Amino acid sequence: MNDPVKTRTRGAVVEVSIDGADEVARFRKVRVATLTDRAWIEDVLPRVESGERVLVSFERASPLALREMRRRRVSWKSDSGGMLIDAPPLYVERPDRGKVLRTPARAKNAELNHLSKRGSRVTRWLLNNPGESTTVSRLADELVLTESTVSRSVGALRLLGFVDSTVDQNDRRSKRVKLVDGARLLTQWSEYWRRKNLRIVNLDAGTSDVAEALALVRSAADAKGGPLEWMLGGLNGAAAIAPVVEPADLFVWIRADQIDQWIDSLAAVEVPRAQATVRLALADDPWILALADRRSPRGSLYGPLDQARDYVRGESVGGYPGVRRVLDETNDVPVADRSQIYLDCNREGERALDAAEAVMRAMKL
Repeated sequence: MNDPVKTRTRGAVVEVSIDGADEVARFRKVRVATLTDRAWIEDVLPRVESGERVLVSFERASPLALREMRRRRVSWKSDSGGMLIDAPPLYVERPDRGKVLRTPARAKNAELNHLSKRGSRVTRWLLNNPGESTTVSRLADELVLTESTVSRSVGALRLLGFVDSTVDQNDRRSKRVKLVDGARLLTQWSEYWRRKNLRIVNLDAGTSDVAEALALVRSAADAKGGPLEWMLGGLNGAAAIAPVVEPADLFVWIRADQIDQWIDSLAAVEVPRAQATVRLALADDPWILALADRRSPRGSLYGPLDQARDYVRGESVGGYPGVRRVLDETNDVPVADRSQIYLDCNREGERALDAAEAVMRAMKL
């Protein structure tokens, strides 16, 4: 039987037509024998993002590469006869009956590079700076990472459609990266975070309310051998941004290697969650604690107090009666960056979901 789909190659151009139709679709030919995830990122995706209409031909392809080509409406043709031509008004789809490239475990893990312990620093920066474009070298410098680590994280983000990259007009050897789908990225990260096995130590510090617990933590941080690193998270951090839900206890992020010093300084005992007045979350990446103290000329770059006060006073909750108390309690207190507060609230249960939603709105993703 004759194939009604006709393809003709003229140099680097492929022409596709269908018997009985007048339309002819023209594509730039891209040949990749084995279309791995990396080949998709390095060899095909840059052409797609530059606006080229390409037809990718291959012998084998990874499931993720096939999925991304469909999502981005990229046409392809396999050596075994499979085909997807998406060039309106022409549309042809045939299942690929050849061998599917099975993605090894290492490659599957590469899809989550942007959520790994250090790779998530890139994700965090982009979410906290949604309107900015930046370079890999700048991210490596600011996030205290190697450029290869940043590149892997950016590659995963590009692969999943969370960022766009363009050539830097000041240095055409470099590319600028910008967040394009922050809400979807934050949602994906939060689902990953909910399954993450966090170590949270629940303490009874003998305090009667959140304000007293906060005063105790501030005092304990400066006692016994020098300052301990900490920052408010969870509903306590959310209260400084958009006080929608009243915190029942104090949720604090600390360095994991300082937990014994904290328990000693607080003179507290471990108790079940329901009896806790202070909850200490142990950060597996202590670097995130530095974000609470970073500043920029336009305010608090990563979102704690300067921007939080402006948000609370100006646009979020109007006459909410707890605003002044919340602001007084959090005066000169390190507060987690907004993406971290969202992650915290989203895993705290139904009571905190309204706070998580308010934080996302404040992030303007």
